[in-house]
Amino acid sequence: MANIINTVKTRLTAKITTMLLVALVFALMAIGYTLWLSWQLEGAAAAINDSGSLRMRAWKIAAIVNKTPAGQTLSPNDIQDITKIRHAFEQTLAELHSGDPQRPLFLPRQKAIQAHLIQLDQDWQQHFAPKLDQLLAGKIFEQYTSQDWQQQTTTLVDKIHITVNLIEKEYARQTFWLRSSQMMLIVMALTGTLVMVILLHLMIVRPVTNLHQGLQQMTTGDFTVRLPIEGQDEFSQLSVGFNAMADELQQLYADLERRVAEKTDSLEQKNRYLSVLYDISQHINRHQSLEELCRNFLQRIVPEFGAAGGTVRLIDKNADRVYLVVDEGIPPSLSQQMQCQKLGSCFCTTAAKLGKTAINNLDSHYSPHFSHCLNAGFKVVLAIPIQTADKNQGIFNLHFSDNRKFNSEEITLIETLGQQLGIAIDNQRLTSHEKE
Repeated sequence: MANIINTVKTRLTAKITTMLLVALVFALMAIGYTLWLSWQLEGAAAAINDSGSLRMRAWKIAAIVNKTPAGQTLSPNDIQDITKIRHAFEQTLAELHSGDPQRPLFLPRQKAIQAHLIQLDQDWQQHFAPKLDQLLAGKIFEQYTSQDWQQQTTTLVDKIHITVNLIEKEYARQTFWLRSSQMMLIVMALTGTLVMVILLHLMIVRPVTNLHQGLQQMTTGDFTVRLPIEGQDEFSQLSVGFNAMADELQQLYADLERRVAEKTDSLEQKNRYLSVLYDISQHINRHQSLEELCRNFLQRIVPEFGAAGGTVRLIDKNADRVYLVVDEGIPPSLSQQMQCQKLGSCFCTTAAKLGKTAINNLDSHYSPHFSHCLNAGFKVVLAIPIQTADKNQGIFNLHFSDNRKFNSEEITLIETLGQQLGIAIDNQRLTSHEKE
Protein backbone atom coordinates (compact mmCIF):
# COMPACT_ATOMS: atom_id res chain seq x y z
CA MET A 1 0.00 0.00 0.00
CA ALA A 2 2.86 2.34 0.86
CA ASN A 3 4.43 1.62 -2.54
CA ILE A 4 1.16 2.48 -4.29
CA ILE A 5 0.85 5.79 -2.40
CA ASN A 6 4.48 6.62 -3.14
CA THR A 7 3.95 5.84 -6.84
CA VAL A 8 0.91 8.14 -6.96
CA LYS A 9 2.99 10.92 -5.40
CA THR A 10 5.99 10.53 -7.68
CA ARG A 11 4.54 9.49 -11.05
CA LEU A 12 2.64 11.93 -13.24
CA THR A 13 0.88 9.12 -15.11
CA ALA A 14 -0.23 7.64 -11.77
CA LYS A 15 -1.59 11.04 -10.69
CA ILE A 16 -3.59 11.47 -13.89
CA THR A 17 -4.86 7.87 -13.78
CA THR A 18 -5.89 8.22 -10.13
CA MET A 19 -7.62 11.51 -10.85
CA LEU A 20 -9.58 10.00 -13.75
CA LEU A 21 -10.50 6.91 -11.71
CA VAL A 22 -11.77 9.06 -8.84
CA ALA A 23 -13.83 11.11 -11.27
CA LEU A 24 -15.18 7.90 -12.83
CA VAL A 25 -16.13 6.46 -9.42
CA PHE A 26 -17.99 9.63 -8.44
CA ALA A 27 -19.74 9.76 -11.81
CA LEU A 28 -20.80 6.10 -11.57
CA MET A 29 -22.06 6.61 -8.01
CA ALA A 30 -24.09 9.64 -9.03
CA ILE A 31 -25.50 7.95 -12.14
CA GLY A 32 -26.23 4.77 -10.19
CA TYR A 33 -28.07 6.72 -7.51
CA THR A 34 -30.22 8.53 -10.09
CA LEU A 35 -30.96 5.23 -11.82
CA TRP A 36 -31.99 3.69 -8.51
CA LEU A 37 -34.24 6.67 -7.79
CA SER A 38 -35.82 6.48 -11.25
CA TRP A 39 -36.40 2.73 -10.73
CA GLN A 40 -38.04 3.46 -7.38
CA LEU A 41 -40.17 6.15 -9.00
CA GLU A 42 -41.29 3.75 -11.70
CA GLY A 43 -42.21 1.18 -9.06
CA ALA A 44 -44.04 3.81 -6.99
CA ALA A 45 -45.98 4.94 -10.08
CA ALA A 46 -47.08 1.34 -10.66
CA ALA A 47 -48.09 1.11 -6.98
CA ILE A 48 -50.19 4.27 -7.36
CA ASN A 49 -51.92 2.83 -10.43
CA ASP A 50 -52.58 -0.52 -8.75
CA SER A 51 -53.78 1.14 -5.55
CA GLY A 52 -56.10 3.32 -7.58
CA SER A 53 -57.41 0.21 -9.37
CA LEU A 54 -58.50 -1.16 -5.97
CA ARG A 55 -60.96 1.71 -5.64
CA MET A 56 -62.34 1.03 -9.11
CA ARG A 57 -62.83 -2.68 -8.40
CA ALA A 58 -64.45 -1.99 -5.02
CA TRP A 59 -66.95 0.35 -6.68
CA LYS A 60 -67.62 -2.21 -9.45
CA ILE A 61 -68.51 -4.84 -6.87
CA ALA A 62 -70.71 -2.31 -5.06
CA ALA A 63 -72.47 -1.41 -8.34
CA ILE A 64 -73.28 -5.08 -9.04
CA VAL A 65 -74.54 -5.59 -5.50
CA ASN A 66 -76.66 -2.41 -5.56
CA LYS A 67 -78.49 -3.38 -8.75
CA THR A 68 -79.68 -6.70 -7.26
CA PRO A 69 -83.20 -6.21 -5.75
CA ALA A 70 -84.12 -7.40 -2.28
CA GLY A 71 -85.42 -10.95 -2.01
CA GLN A 72 -83.26 -12.20 -4.87
CA THR A 73 -79.80 -13.70 -5.29
CA LEU A 74 -76.96 -12.78 -7.58
CA SER A 75 -77.38 -13.87 -11.15
CA PRO A 76 -74.80 -16.26 -12.65
CA ASN A 77 -73.34 -13.46 -14.75
CA ASP A 78 -73.02 -11.23 -11.70
CA ILE A 79 -71.38 -14.03 -9.76
CA GLN A 80 -68.91 -14.54 -12.58
CA ASP A 81 -68.14 -10.81 -12.81
CA ILE A 82 -67.73 -10.41 -9.05
CA THR A 83 -65.47 -13.47 -8.93
CA LYS A 84 -63.19 -11.99 -11.59
CA ILE A 85 -63.15 -8.59 -9.91
CA ARG A 86 -62.47 -10.18 -6.51
CA HIS A 87 -59.63 -12.27 -7.90
CA ALA A 88 -58.06 -9.19 -9.51
CA PHE A 89 -58.53 -7.17 -6.26
CA GLU A 90 -56.86 -9.80 -4.10
CA GLN A 91 -54.08 -10.37 -6.64
CA THR A 92 -53.37 -6.63 -6.69
CA LEU A 93 -53.23 -6.54 -2.89
CA ALA A 94 -50.79 -9.45 -2.91
CA GLU A 95 -48.58 -7.79 -5.53
CA LEU A 96 -48.57 -4.55 -3.53
CA HIS A 97 -47.33 -6.53 -0.53
CA SER A 98 -44.67 -8.52 -2.37
CA GLY A 99 -43.76 -6.17 -5.20
CA ASP A 100 -42.81 -7.12 -8.76
CA PRO A 101 -39.27 -6.26 -9.95
CA GLN A 102 -40.14 -7.22 -13.52
CA ARG A 103 -42.76 -4.49 -14.02
CA PRO A 104 -41.32 -2.89 -11.80
CA LEU A 105 -43.73 -2.50 -8.87
CA PHE A 106 -42.50 -1.30 -5.49
CA LEU A 107 -44.55 -0.16 -2.56
CA PRO A 108 -42.57 2.49 -0.67
CA ARG A 109 -41.05 1.18 2.54
CA GLN A 110 -42.42 3.93 4.78
CA LYS A 111 -44.04 2.47 7.88
CA ALA A 112 -47.22 4.52 7.48
CA ILE A 113 -47.80 3.19 3.96
CA GLN A 114 -47.06 -0.39 4.99
CA ALA A 115 -49.38 -0.06 8.01
CA HIS A 116 -52.25 1.33 5.91
CA LEU A 117 -51.86 -1.46 3.37
CA ILE A 118 -51.90 -4.10 6.12
CA GLN A 119 -55.00 -2.49 7.63
CA LEU A 120 -56.61 -2.41 4.19
CA ASP A 121 -55.85 -6.11 3.68
CA GLN A 122 -57.26 -6.95 7.11
CA ASP A 123 -60.48 -5.03 6.44
CA TRP A 124 -60.90 -6.88 3.17
CA GLN A 125 -60.26 -10.28 4.70
CA GLN A 126 -62.34 -9.70 7.84
CA HIS A 127 -65.30 -7.74 6.54
CA PHE A 128 -65.65 -7.83 2.78
CA ALA A 129 -64.45 -11.32 1.87
CA PRO A 130 -66.82 -13.24 4.24
CA LYS A 131 -69.87 -11.25 3.16
CA LEU A 132 -68.89 -11.55 -0.45
CA ASP A 133 -68.57 -15.32 0.01
CA GLN A 134 -72.13 -15.42 1.36
CA LEU A 135 -73.48 -13.45 -1.59
CA LEU A 136 -71.61 -15.63 -4.05
CA ALA A 137 -72.96 -18.72 -2.26
CA GLY A 138 -76.55 -17.63 -3.09
CA LYS A 139 -77.58 -15.60 -0.08
CA ILE A 140 -80.85 -13.80 -0.61
CA PHE A 141 -80.56 -10.03 -0.60
CA GLU A 142 -82.38 -8.23 2.16
CA GLN A 143 -83.56 -4.63 2.11
CA TYR A 144 -80.52 -3.31 4.01
CA THR A 145 -77.95 -5.35 2.08
CA SER A 146 -77.33 -2.78 -0.64
CA GLN A 147 -77.18 0.14 1.80
CA ASP A 148 -74.86 -1.69 4.18
CA TRP A 149 -72.57 -2.72 1.33
CA GLN A 150 -72.49 0.87 0.07
CA GLN A 151 -71.35 2.17 3.45
CA GLN A 152 -68.64 -0.48 3.84
CA THR A 153 -67.41 0.17 0.31
CA THR A 154 -67.19 3.90 1.04
CA THR A 155 -65.12 3.19 4.16
CA LEU A 156 -62.84 0.83 2.25
CA VAL A 157 -62.38 3.30 -0.60
CA ASP A 158 -61.51 6.06 1.88
CA LYS A 159 -58.77 3.86 3.33
CA ILE A 160 -57.55 3.05 -0.16
CA HIS A 161 -57.57 6.76 -0.93
CA ILE A 162 -55.44 7.50 2.14
CA THR A 163 -52.96 4.81 1.10
CA VAL A 164 -52.79 6.21 -2.44
CA ASN A 165 -52.21 9.73 -1.10
CA LEU A 166 -49.34 8.49 1.06
CA ILE A 167 -47.79 6.73 -1.92
CA GLU A 168 -48.20 9.86 -4.05
CA LYS A 169 -46.48 11.98 -1.39
CA GLU A 170 -43.59 9.54 -1.30
CA TYR A 171 -43.53 9.60 -5.08
CA ALA A 172 -43.31 13.41 -5.02
CA ARG A 173 -40.52 13.24 -2.44
CA GLN A 174 -38.55 10.77 -4.55
CA THR A 175 -39.16 12.93 -7.62
CA PHE A 176 -37.70 15.88 -5.74
CA TRP A 177 -34.62 13.84 -4.82
CA LEU A 178 -34.28 12.68 -8.41
CA ARG A 179 -34.36 16.25 -9.67
CA SER A 180 -31.95 17.30 -6.94
CA SER A 181 -29.64 14.42 -7.82
CA GLN A 182 -29.73 15.41 -11.47
CA MET A 183 -28.90 19.00 -10.54
CA MET A 184 -26.12 17.74 -8.30
CA LEU A 185 -24.88 15.62 -11.18
CA ILE A 186 -24.73 18.74 -13.36
CA VAL A 187 -22.91 20.64 -10.60
CA MET A 188 -20.52 17.71 -10.14
CA ALA A 189 -19.87 17.59 -13.86
CA LEU A 190 -19.10 21.31 -13.99
CA THR A 191 -17.06 21.21 -10.79
CA GLY A 192 -15.24 18.08 -11.89
CA THR A 193 -14.41 19.64 -15.24
CA LEU A 194 -13.14 22.79 -13.53
CA VAL A 195 -11.09 20.76 -11.05
CA MET A 196 -9.68 18.64 -13.88
CA VAL A 197 -8.71 21.77 -15.82
CA ILE A 198 -7.05 23.28 -12.73
CA LEU A 199 -5.22 20.06 -11.85
CA LEU A 200 -4.04 19.56 -15.41
CA HIS A 201 -2.88 23.17 -15.46
CA LEU A 202 -0.99 22.69 -12.19
CA MET A 203 0.48 19.30 -13.09
CA ILE A 204 1.26 19.79 -16.79
CA VAL A 205 0.65 23.26 -18.24
CA ARG A 206 2.35 25.31 -15.52
CA PRO A 207 5.52 23.14 -15.28
CA VAL A 208 5.88 23.18 -19.07
CA THR A 209 5.33 26.96 -19.12
CA ASN A 210 7.88 27.46 -16.33
CA LEU A 211 10.39 25.30 -18.19
CA HIS A 212 9.80 27.24 -21.41
CA GLN A 213 10.18 30.61 -19.67
CA GLY A 214 13.30 29.39 -17.88
CA LEU A 215 14.88 28.34 -21.16
CA GLN A 216 13.98 31.69 -22.73
CA GLN A 217 15.56 33.60 -19.83
CA MET A 218 18.66 31.44 -19.99
CA THR A 219 19.06 32.07 -23.72
CA THR A 220 19.16 35.81 -22.94
CA GLY A 221 22.07 35.25 -20.54
CA ASP A 222 20.10 35.27 -17.28
CA PHE A 223 21.62 32.32 -15.41
CA THR A 224 19.97 33.27 -12.11
CA VAL A 225 16.65 31.78 -13.21
CA ARG A 226 15.50 28.78 -11.18
CA LEU A 227 12.42 26.61 -11.55
CA PRO A 228 10.22 25.88 -8.53
CA ILE A 229 10.31 22.24 -7.41
CA GLU A 230 6.84 21.04 -6.42
CA GLY A 231 6.47 17.37 -5.59
CA GLN A 232 8.47 14.44 -6.90
CA ASP A 233 6.95 13.72 -10.31
CA GLU A 234 8.64 13.77 -13.70
CA PHE A 235 8.33 17.54 -14.09
CA SER A 236 9.90 18.02 -10.66
CA GLN A 237 12.81 15.85 -11.77
CA LEU A 238 13.12 18.00 -14.90
CA SER A 239 13.12 21.12 -12.70
CA VAL A 240 15.87 19.63 -10.52
CA GLY A 241 17.95 18.89 -13.62
CA PHE A 242 17.29 22.36 -15.05
CA ASN A 243 18.31 24.04 -11.79
CA ALA A 244 21.48 21.94 -11.58
CA MET A 245 22.34 22.93 -15.15
CA ALA A 246 21.61 26.59 -14.34
CA ASP A 247 23.84 26.39 -11.24
CA GLU A 248 26.69 24.97 -13.29
CA LEU A 249 26.30 27.57 -16.04
CA GLN A 250 25.99 30.40 -13.54
CA GLN A 251 29.12 29.27 -11.74
CA LEU A 252 31.06 28.99 -14.97
CA TYR A 253 29.81 32.35 -16.17
CA ALA A 254 30.49 33.97 -12.78
CA ASP A 255 34.01 32.55 -12.75
CA LEU A 256 34.55 33.89 -16.24
CA GLU A 257 33.17 37.29 -15.29
CA ARG A 258 35.23 37.31 -12.11
CA ARG A 259 38.40 36.47 -13.99
CA VAL A 260 37.71 39.11 -16.62
CA ALA A 261 36.88 41.64 -13.90
CA GLU A 262 40.02 40.75 -11.96
CA LYS A 263 42.18 41.10 -15.05
CA THR A 264 40.46 44.36 -15.96
CA ASP A 265 40.85 45.73 -12.42
CA SER A 266 44.46 44.62 -12.34
CA LEU A 267 45.18 46.35 -15.64
CA GLU A 268 43.33 49.48 -14.57
CA GLN A 269 45.18 49.52 -11.26
CA LYS A 270 48.54 49.06 -12.95
CA ASN A 271 47.73 51.80 -15.43
CA ARG A 272 46.68 54.04 -12.56
CA TYR A 273 49.85 53.28 -10.62
CA LEU A 274 51.97 54.00 -13.68
CA SER A 275 50.07 57.21 -14.27
CA VAL A 276 50.55 58.27 -10.63
CA LEU A 277 54.23 57.35 -10.71
CA TYR A 278 54.79 59.24 -13.95
CA ASP A 279 52.79 62.27 -12.85
CA ILE A 280 54.50 62.62 -9.48
CA SER A 281 57.94 61.96 -10.96
CA GLN A 282 57.30 64.70 -13.50
CA HIS A 283 56.33 67.19 -10.77
CA ILE A 284 59.18 66.46 -8.37
CA ASN A 285 61.95 66.40 -10.96
CA ARG A 286 61.43 70.01 -11.95
CA HIS A 287 63.79 72.78 -10.85
CA GLN A 288 62.47 73.90 -7.45
CA SER A 289 63.45 74.37 -3.84
CA LEU A 290 63.49 71.52 -1.35
CA GLU A 291 60.37 72.76 0.40
CA GLU A 292 58.50 73.24 -2.91
CA LEU A 293 59.62 69.79 -3.99
CA CYS A 294 58.32 68.12 -0.85
CA ARG A 295 55.10 70.17 -0.84
CA ASN A 296 54.30 69.32 -4.45
CA PHE A 297 54.94 65.70 -3.61
CA LEU A 298 52.52 65.74 -0.66
CA GLN A 299 49.84 67.68 -2.53
CA ARG A 300 49.84 64.96 -5.18
CA ILE A 301 50.14 61.85 -3.05
CA VAL A 302 47.77 62.71 -0.15
CA PRO A 303 44.54 62.94 -2.24
CA GLU A 304 45.69 60.14 -4.53
CA PHE A 305 45.58 57.60 -1.69
CA GLY A 306 42.64 59.15 0.18
CA ALA A 307 44.72 60.28 3.16
CA ALA A 308 43.58 62.98 5.57
CA GLY A 309 47.07 64.44 5.81
CA GLY A 310 50.77 63.83 5.33
CA THR A 311 54.26 64.95 6.29
CA VAL A 312 57.78 64.88 4.87
CA ARG A 313 60.64 64.73 7.37
CA LEU A 314 64.33 64.46 6.65
CA ILE A 315 67.15 63.04 8.76
CA ASP A 316 69.89 65.22 10.21
CA LYS A 317 72.55 62.61 10.83
CA ASN A 318 74.88 65.04 12.54
CA ALA A 319 72.28 65.73 15.23
CA ASP A 320 70.73 62.23 15.05
CA ARG A 321 67.33 63.86 14.63
CA VAL A 322 64.44 64.10 12.17
CA TYR A 323 63.11 67.53 11.27
CA LEU A 324 59.82 68.44 9.55
CA VAL A 325 60.09 69.90 6.06
CA VAL A 326 56.41 70.25 5.04
CA ASP A 327 53.03 68.95 6.18
CA GLU A 328 49.59 68.75 4.56
CA GLY A 329 46.33 68.44 6.50
CA ILE A 330 48.08 67.99 9.87
CA PRO A 331 46.69 69.89 12.92
CA PRO A 332 49.06 72.65 14.18
CA SER A 333 49.49 71.00 17.58
CA LEU A 334 50.67 67.75 16.01
CA SER A 335 52.77 69.61 13.44
CA GLN A 336 54.53 71.46 16.25
CA GLN A 337 55.44 68.19 17.95
CA MET A 338 56.92 66.88 14.69
CA GLN A 339 59.23 69.85 14.07
CA CYS A 340 62.28 68.09 15.41
CA GLN A 341 62.36 64.63 16.97
CA LYS A 342 65.10 62.27 17.96
CA LEU A 343 65.54 59.19 15.79
CA GLY A 344 63.80 56.21 17.35
CA SER A 345 61.76 58.31 19.76
CA CYS A 346 58.41 57.27 18.22
CA PHE A 347 56.90 54.92 15.73
CA CYS A 348 57.60 57.10 12.68
CA THR A 349 61.16 58.05 13.63
CA THR A 350 61.93 54.40 14.33
CA ALA A 351 60.78 53.54 10.80
CA ALA A 352 63.00 56.38 9.51
CA LYS A 353 65.95 55.04 11.44
CA LEU A 354 65.45 51.48 10.21
CA GLY A 355 64.59 52.53 6.66
CA LYS A 356 61.59 50.20 6.51
CA THR A 357 57.95 50.83 5.64
CA ALA A 358 55.65 50.50 8.64
CA ILE A 359 51.89 50.66 9.14
CA ASN A 360 50.52 51.63 12.52
CA ASN A 361 46.85 50.94 13.34
CA LEU A 362 46.43 53.34 16.23
CA ASP A 363 43.14 51.84 17.45
CA SER A 364 44.91 48.61 18.32
CA HIS A 365 47.61 50.33 20.43
CA TYR A 366 47.32 52.01 23.78
CA SER A 367 50.87 53.33 24.17
CA PRO A 368 51.15 57.01 25.19
CA HIS A 369 53.58 57.44 22.27
CA PHE A 370 50.56 57.39 19.94
CA SER A 371 48.30 59.68 21.95
CA HIS A 372 49.16 62.80 19.92
CA CYS A 373 48.09 61.09 16.65
CA LEU A 374 44.95 59.65 18.24
CA ASN A 375 44.01 63.03 19.66
CA ALA A 376 44.36 64.51 16.19
CA GLY A 377 41.69 62.05 14.94
CA PHE A 378 43.92 59.69 12.99
CA LYS A 379 43.42 55.92 13.05
CA VAL A 380 46.11 54.68 10.67
CA VAL A 381 49.59 56.12 10.03
CA LEU A 382 51.73 54.89 7.17
CA ALA A 383 55.49 55.55 7.43
CA ILE A 384 57.55 55.21 4.20
CA PRO A 385 61.29 55.74 4.09
CA ILE A 386 62.78 58.33 1.71
CA GLN A 387 65.90 56.66 0.46
CA THR A 388 68.19 56.08 -2.43
CA ALA A 389 70.29 53.06 -3.18
CA ASP A 390 73.12 54.07 -0.83
CA LYS A 391 71.54 56.11 1.96
CA ASN A 392 68.43 56.75 4.04
CA GLN A 393 67.35 60.40 3.76
CA GLY A 394 64.18 60.57 5.80
CA ILE A 395 60.57 59.52 5.91
CA PHE A 396 57.17 60.67 4.68
CA ASN A 397 53.89 59.84 6.43
CA LEU A 398 50.33 59.42 5.26
CA HIS A 399 47.72 59.90 8.01
CA PHE A 400 44.26 58.34 7.61
CA SER A 401 41.14 59.10 9.62
CA ASP A 402 39.62 55.70 8.80
CA ASN A 403 40.83 52.12 9.07
CA ARG A 404 42.57 52.11 5.73
CA LYS A 405 43.80 48.78 4.35
CA PHE A 406 46.68 48.45 1.89
CA ASN A 407 47.49 45.75 -0.62
CA SER A 408 50.99 44.76 -1.61
CA GLU A 409 50.83 46.62 -4.92
CA GLU A 410 49.92 49.88 -3.18
CA ILE A 411 52.80 49.46 -0.72
CA THR A 412 55.20 48.79 -3.60
CA LEU A 413 53.97 51.90 -5.41
CA ILE A 414 54.30 54.10 -2.32
CA GLU A 415 57.78 52.75 -1.62
CA THR A 416 58.73 53.48 -5.25
CA LEU A 417 57.42 57.01 -4.82
CA GLY A 418 59.56 57.31 -1.70
CA GLN A 419 62.57 56.27 -3.70
CA GLN A 420 61.66 58.78 -6.43
CA LEU A 421 61.35 61.49 -3.79
CA GLY A 422 64.73 60.46 -2.37
CA ILE A 423 66.36 60.72 -5.79
CA ALA A 424 64.71 64.10 -6.41
CA ILE A 425 65.91 65.40 -3.01
CA ASP A 426 69.39 64.08 -3.68
CA ASN A 427 69.43 65.80 -7.08
CA GLN A 428 68.15 69.03 -5.57
CA ARG A 429 70.89 68.99 -2.93
CA LEU A 430 73.56 68.33 -5.58
CA THR A 431 72.25 71.22 -7.65
CA SER A 432 72.28 73.53 -4.64
CA HIS A 433 75.79 72.40 -3.70
CA GLU A 434 77.06 73.10 -7.22
CA LYS A 435 75.57 76.58 -7.13
CA GLU A 436 77.30 77.27 -3.85
